[in-house]
Amino acid sequence: MLPHTKTKSCMHTLFPARNNPAVSESYFEVELVNRLQSAVEKQRAQIKKLDQSVLDYRTQNDELRALSDRTASCNRDLRRKCRAVQGQLHEMIDERAEMTAKVRHIFKKAFFGIYG
Repeated sequence: MLPHTKTKSCMHTLFPARNNPAVSESYFEVELVNRLQSAVEKQRAQIKKLDQSVLDYRTQNDELRALSDRTASCNRDLRRKCRAVQGQLHEMIDERAEMTAKVRHIFKKAFFGIYG
């Protein structure tokens, strides 16, 4: 046998689809199915990553909402306490004014009582 003929028979054994159109089409379909499966797997992985990302964002959103609610509650409490302290401060200022007026009146009465 010639070396060239031997090479041809080996090629025919290795690649039977080259000579048979039905087998060639079958290989094409198998390759197409494999490519499609690979594409589907990649898309599934992307979807899984996106789902995890959405879940992470929802978790962060829930945590931020809870923090916002606690901050708003704290703010309401502080405003209430501030109003109460301001009310007490106004009462103390009024009492101080009254006491100052009484002390002045007593001082004037005592001073003018001695020298009057």
